[in-house]
Amino acid sequence: YFPKVKTYFNIEQEINSNQFSGLITPVKIDLMGKNEIEVFGQSIDFEKKGYSIEYNIGNLLQIKRALPNAKQFVIGCEPDRTFEVNHRIWNNVRQTSEFEYVDVSEVERITEYAVIHGVTPLFE
Repeated sequence: YFPKVKTYFNIEQEINSNQFSGLITPVKIDLMGKNEIEVFGQSIDFEKKGYSIEYNIGNLLQIKRALPNAKQFVIGCEPDRTFEVNHRIWNNVRQTSEFEYVDVSEVERITEYAVIHGVTPLFE
């Protein structure tokens, strides 16, 4: 999927307080773009260990705090229900208004958003 969106986003880049003063620590994000606002996308494997999921969500929340108007996508898929905590986190992410959840089967929605809104890479 990443090669398809290179026109619109920087891929797997890190940002820090030099670029956005509100960031406390450096943040690595899968997709970074801009139009009238900054646009970010992060893939999360909801079947990984909890600390990995928490790290990714923490990065997104840090961006939300530093850039409250930014558009953020979370890309993922439903974890097996036997991973009870992971499944609860996945449900919470889908229901929050902080991010727009996109199932991996619908990832083209991000490309459509980028085309409609004229998203370009955040950095040259």
